[in-house]
Amino acid sequence: MQSPEQLSSILQDLISVINNRVKGYEKAVDETTTVDIDLHRIFNSMANDSRGYAAVLIQEVIVLGGEFATTPILNTF
Repeated sequence: MQSPEQLSSILQDLISVINNRVKGYEKAVDETTTVDIDLHRIFNSMANDSRGYAAVLIQEVIVLGGEFATTPILNTF
């Protein structure tokens, strides 16, 4: 079994991946605004879902007593 520190580190890595995914969805939103409103909505939804996943993982890091080194992207559109 892994220690709380190891689990916290793994979760922080996942949070970083999710934050990168949010940035990608935000870029897609910016690039599809005038092209396809349906894609714009889908990318917005996916970014918001990802923010929710990051928030859950951040709470788990806190429960484990860890601190997260990355700045979470939790604002919504």
